[in-house]
Amino acid sequence: MRGFVVALVLVAVSSLSSSCVTIYQPMGALQQPTLLNPADPTFEGTKVLVRCIPGEDMPAGDAQKVCRNVANALRQQGADTETVVPRALDDGLPAQAFDGAGADLSVEITSRTEHRYDYPALALAYVVTLSTVPAVEEETYAQDVVVRSRNQGVLASETYRARFVTYTGWLFWSANWLLDLAFRDDDDDLTGDVANKNFSKDFYAQISQLAWNARVRADVLGVTTPKRRAAPRPGSPATEASPSPSPSPSPSVATPPEAATAPLAPVLEPSSVSAPPPEPSPATSSPPATSEGSASPATPTDPTDF
Repeated sequence: MRGFVVALVLVAVSSLSSSCVTIYQPMGALQQPTLLNPADPTFEGTKVLVRCIPGEDMPAGDAQKVCRNVANALRQQGADTETVVPRALDDGLPAQAFDGAGADLSVEITSRTEHRYDYPALALAYVVTLSTVPAVEEETYAQDVVVRSRNQGVLASETYRARFVTYTGWLFWSANWLLDLAFRDDDDDLTGDVANKNFSKDFYAQISQLAWNARVRADVLGVTTPKRRAAPRPGSPATEASPSPSPSPSPSVATPPEAATAPLAPVLEPSSVSAPPPEPSPATSSPPATSEGSASPATPTDPTDF
């Protein structure tokens, strides 16, 4: 009978201890602001290969899940994505991606646990008080993200750290559940899966911003060819609508640029021009005298004769 009571108490304690509250605390680069809108086609026409390197703290199954989520976040912004979980960094898979065409950007993600601590005193109190006093566990994870170009050169890299504090106990969970239900907004809840959702939102936004920074750097360095708009053809509507740099004097003849900008030649007055003296001729007589008594040739009065 005593053994049955002990077993019943253990079952009750295990069922109550499954109610835990996880608090997410962004650290390091996760606190940096991002400028990209997840709904905009920022990466349209860009081939991105997402590679998640499995390790001791990130098994192959978890790595595949992270790769899939990151690829979905980039695909929503217009990128053409592929995912792979390689066994090593130098496996040659980036050159074989996209049917041998290669990726414009390669996003490599590795994860590790930097800190983990369980409070022994609280764990003992948790057992003695039947989970009335919560047990506390702290874990700090670091995600190393490297963005490489088509030739595997490093364009951008960053380390994102997140701290998770988990409280396990029925009393602590019940109090926070009531507060979430009565007072807190949905984004500020502490119970449920809110911590993982907030971390995922920050992490995927930071990866998108890092990939965009790498793409801009690749365009500046000439590693990738930026897509430019083609120049309008001579007969296109944009060309016909553009104004003429200098209006022509007549609708049929265009004025050359030199003629349009050169200053006009000064017009000489007839009175200011003196005719050259005539050469004397031995065979002719002197011209008839004028009313003033001087001999001079007729002075032209039309300036167009010059």
